[in-house]
Amino acid sequence: MRLINETKPKKKHGRTLLLALLLPVLAGLGWLVLRDTTPPALTIKPDQGFLGRSSSITVTAQDEGAGLKRLVVQIKQGDKVKISVEKAFSSATRHHAETISLEGQPLDEGSIEVIARADDAGFFLFAHSQETTANLTLDSKPPRISPVSVQHNLTQGGSGLTAFEVNEDLRACGIAVGERFFPAYRQENGRYLCLFAMPWDTVPASFNPVIQASDLAGNNAERQLGHFAKAKTFRHDRLNLPESFLVSKGELFQRVFPNDPETDPLGRYIKINNVLRKQNRAKLLEIGLDTSTTPLWNGEFLRSPGRSTALFADNRDYYYNGVAVDNQTHLGVDLAHQQNSPIAASNNGRVVYADFLGIYGECVILDHGIGLQTIYSHLSRIDVKVGDTLTKGQILGLSGMTGLAGGDHLHFGVLVSGVPVQPQEWWDRSWITNNITLRFD
Repeated sequence: MRLINETKPKKKHGRTLLLALLLPVLAGLGWLVLRDTTPPALTIKPDQGFLGRSSSITVTAQDEGAGLKRLVVQIKQGDKVKISVEKAFSSATRHHAETISLEGQPLDEGSIEVIARADDAGFFLFAHSQETTANLTLDSKPPRISPVSVQHNLTQGGSGLTAFEVNEDLRACGIAVGERFFPAYRQENGRYLCLFAMPWDTVPASFNPVIQASDLAGNNAERQLGHFAKAKTFRHDRLNLPESFLVSKGELFQRVFPNDPETDPLGRYIKINNVLRKQNRAKLLEIGLDTSTTPLWNGEFLRSPGRSTALFADNRDYYYNGVAVDNQTHLGVDLAHQQNSPIAASNNGRVVYADFLGIYGECVILDHGIGLQTIYSHLSRIDVKVGDTLTKGQILGLSGMTGLAGGDHLHFGVLVSGVPVQPQEWWDRSWITNNITLRFD
């Protein structure tokens, strides 16, 4: 009896030991089988739209569980597979991006279908696959630009308008003048209108406007714009900077450069007149893109009453105690007013800016369509808000001396896609008719 009682605990202990050894193995097998219960993530970019010959297609596969095992990509046209790529991976691969360049590939113009499939490294019945497709269009032909308006006469600092047609939908188009670009806007009749400038700092020999167009596939086309360019001589002016004026702009400096340690009034003024001026002009380029795609103005632009105290593109030398300290170009017309005179909208338009803007002080910018805008600066009061629609002659605020002004006046400017141009042209009904309006139809 004693021998029988001694053997039973040994069998029970053996079974427990076997179970203890098997549990980690079973857990490991379970993890191996069940570690990934979802298929790989799979994307094709671009997944729609147009491609050019220089375009690429990128297929991205990802599996954070079992990892990737295989990626297959096919590009078909009709029933034919034109491009085929297959990649096999080690189990450690969790992410892969396959980029296929279309350059030199045996593809025809027109529709293409991209088919991608990714397999993960799951065990037996627990392996997963993911498939996705994308339908795209291959277009390798550049757009064809057909000018409607032929000859364009421009004066240095002035504006011009051209009309042209293009044989397909575009991603972007406009006129390049050196490093400047003036967008074009499509009209209801299918034509494009583009207001552009012969900038004040561009002489006729360097003025070479080029129509540029980029289609939906990224194909680019260019065409020289026929033109006649006339030089213009701008005035030189000498401005003396009184100590009292420099000191008076301390508040402006602290507002726009609150953390700048500069305390010298002249040093502050120089920074305002250079750094801030550059920042403000960059802002005008940005605002210039906020424009109606159709013209909003009607006829010539109103000239605000008052004597001209500074003209467009005056080249200014600044002197302090008889020493030249700075040089800038004045890109508008200054009109003297009685203090707090009412300022009217020069033409129909939409308010796209009504706030403080550095050297321009409190100002309003009106959009008149297809990139044409007017700016009313140094106001003491603004009576409109962004989004308001104004009619020619409607009061928008009162004159003042905010910003970098030395006295109460209106700084009036005309902008083409943010680039300052000669206001006098836009005050002239005949000039507008001959150079702008006749090209609308």
